[in-house]
Amino acid sequence: MQQADGVRRYGAGIAASFTEGVFALASASPNRIGFDPARVMRTPCRIDDFQGTYFALRSLGELLALAHVDFGPLYEGLGDGTEHQPGDVLSTDLVIARVNGAHHAARRPTLSR
Repeated sequence: MQQADGVRRYGAGIAASFTEGVFALASASPNRIGFDPARVMRTPCRIDDFQGTYFALRSLGELLALAHVDFGPLYEGLGDGTEHQPGDVLSTDLVIARVNGAHHAARRPTLSR
């Protein structure tokens, strides 16, 4: 969540892991972009590693407003099957920090010829 003095972690998943919290906030690897429900739903969550992108809300009020959103039309809009890779940054994203992706790049297998 964005705060006047920077981005802070918020939520059970990220708060449950001290190591991931440090990675999410201090590492030069993951992207940090503004929260958009449709964008988040098109981005798979990694369960085996840290995320390539973390989504940040502007305020607690923005989070609470999601309780009043009609997600039906949002789900219908997902029907085209478009999916974004966890480290992707789109031209439509509100970029808070675009960084180097080094963590995941170092873990990708290299192709030998």
